[in-house]
Amino acid sequence: MPATALPPIPTGFTRTVAERAFTCREHGRDVPVRVEFGEPRRDVAVVNGTDWRCPLRLSVGGTVTLRQAMGVDSLQALQLAFEVARAELAALAGRDGVELHYLDEPVDTSRQGWERGLA
Repeated sequence: MPATALPPIPTGFTRTVAERAFTCREHGRDVPVRVEFGEPRRDVAVVNGTDWRCPLRLSVGGTVTLRQAMGVDSLQALQLAFEVARAELAALAGRDGVELHYLDEPVDTSRQGWERGLA
């Protein structure tokens, strides 16, 4: 591989750099929820450099979902991964009969700006 070539586009999860645990109370049953952010990695070459990719892993009970956020640099990719996590958590909390908890306190996702307390 030439010195300027990049490794293949990462599709898996990288080393966890940050994570947060929640509890999802669904119809009276507690389900563990974990959000993990992977280490951002260089992605593909673009006109003025490279894009970056930041993996996100959302575990709800035994169901694991992998997502990717892309940015112009590693910080933007990580910030966008936070936005993806917020959207995923809001969708989870918006399901009928579901209440999201953090540190044993309910998270009111209907309140404007609720997500600022999570980052």
